[in-house]
Amino acid sequence: MKTITFICSLTGALLVGAGAGAWWSARILTRMHQAKPELEAAFHAAEEASWLADLRMGRTQHAVQDIELSMDAATAALAASDGVLPPDTKTRSQRDRLLTSVKVYRQSYPVTGPAAAAINGLLSTVPGRRPHSSCRGSVCQLDDLRLANSQSSTNSP
Repeated sequence: MKTITFICSLTGALLVGAGAGAWWSARILTRMHQAKPELEAAFHAAEEASWLADLRMGRTQHAVQDIELSMDAATAALAASDGVLPPDTKTRSQRDRLLTSVKVYRQSYPVTGPAAAAINGLLSTVPGRRPHSSCRGSVCQLDDLRLANSQSSTNSP
């Protein structure tokens, strides 16, 4: 009888321990994968401060490269999430409207690197700039330069 009680107690303790371990592991993993909005905003502010410092010190090429890397990382993350869990129609429409400027920029300066295929795949689904757009923004001006240069399909040097 003592042996059965001991085995039942041991089994119960193992089950409770396994349950507590699973709960703790799940809690830690969700904290690792969920960025807090405050930390994300602070990271972006620090990144932008670095870019502004580069620009003020005349290191424009370095700032441009860092900004392009950041834009590519965000676009690649969107491409990855789009493959796993596509957004609903309203969210996709709003996202695509915002990504139009990324698409137009990347038509002038094509993306390179390991994530190029994923980024280009996502941007291929985004509508481009309307041909008779009266846009006066800097991305549109850059696109106008690309379109005016009939010898080249990009603005890349």
